[in-house]
Amino acid sequence: MFSGLLFGTAVEIICGYLLFFRKQKKGIWAILIANIISFPLFYLYLTATHSYLSFTVRYMMMHVTWFLYLVFGEVAVIFIEMFIIKLVLKNEITYRKSFLISLVLNIISVILGIAIQILIPIEIIFKL
Repeated sequence: MFSGLLFGTAVEIICGYLLFFRKQKKGIWAILIANIISFPLFYLYLTATHSYLSFTVRYMMMHVTWFLYLVFGEVAVIFIEMFIIKLVLKNEITYRKSFLISLVLNIISVILGIAIQILIPIEIIFKL
């Protein structure tokens, strides 16, 4: 989980800087805080639904229930991060822009996570 937190946070911070917050360092802090809070909640949710143990792309494609758990968890993360970003940036950002930032960064993170999952077998990741 810790390596996933580092990877996911790094991806979202880099993309957040490049796409949204080049002139606003407080925005990068907002993304960092949002990820530190939402990432463990997401893994706790997956563990509670027994979905984390079967985290492979092949399994996801074969089992609709697992896919729905993942989608619901990601939607929850998007809204949690939206509120945290808005809370940190207060009047500097609207809820709409905060939602857009959270949505875009999480889509990028999920796509890269799935791409890595396809390129690197899960057995190798668990050995790291």
